[in-house]
Amino acid sequence: MIIKLRGISMEQSVQFANIIMHSGDMIQVNEFFTLKESKGKAVLYWHRGEPISHENTPTILMQALQIALPEIHIYPSTTDINNVLYSFKSYIINYFLVENGTYNIIQDYTINIDTDRLAILKDVHAKIIMHHKKLNNKEQNDYIDFWNVAFNKYLNACSCGSVESGIESLISCLETLIVNSTTEVTYRTCLFGSIAYTADTTKRKETFKFLKEMYNIRSKVIHGDIESLKKTINKNNLFDEYMKLKVIVSNILMKLYNKDKKEYIASIEKSLFECPPTT
Repeated sequence: MIIKLRGISMEQSVQFANIIMHSGDMIQVNEFFTLKESKGKAVLYWHRGEPISHENTPTILMQALQIALPEIHIYPSTTDINNVLYSFKSYIINYFLVENGTYNIIQDYTINIDTDRLAILKDVHAKIIMHHKKLNNKEQNDYIDFWNVAFNKYLNACSCGSVESGIESLISCLETLIVNSTTEVTYRTCLFGSIAYTADTTKRKETFKFLKEMYNIRSKVIHGDIESLKKTINKNNLFDEYMKLKVIVSNILMKLYNKDKKEYIASIEKSLFECPPTT
């Protein structure tokens, strides 16, 4: 999607209070977007350029940030309400946890951006640019496939407003990525998800257990089990779990970019069937 930006100034900037940079650091994402340090925080500068293209569209850059930095909630701030970049500001709230008369809002997570993270951001940004270019190609309407559906579900989870809806969207995204069957969906999602996420046996077990817990929340949301849902999510660490799930799903989302879903699932099943026999 390309935003029409007539009458918008040629350069705009926003600060990300939760993206930490070292003093004096400047990181160029591409020729149109630059991250600069200001008082220890990252400031994103958008040099608009002409004509408007996928490479200089803020929508796509923000989408790349959501995927490349899943450990935080992307939260741009500025005093200029007409700033295009500021329009991407959103909240994730736990409406079931009220402290001192106010709702619990996700905002305390931070991340340091370094050369390794920049490389990830550039790679993700390039892939999402290519994805949008394919979507805009009228000769490839069939490109709207499982990955595009999962991609949109992930983005929805990053800006849906409530933490339980975010978890629901992330689990739905994971299903779209690694499940082809309509039977044993929960088990397959958790098992295949844990295998796709990590090669470490211990971490796979932990991930499998964690995904089952998140599935439990998702089921309560979908089926309207409000009383049970209140007991489950009325806790301070729910944002931690949401962030952990976002890290897992973003990782698998990018692993399946430009991959054949059936072949990927078949490779997981093959590895399961070829495991050594028990004694």
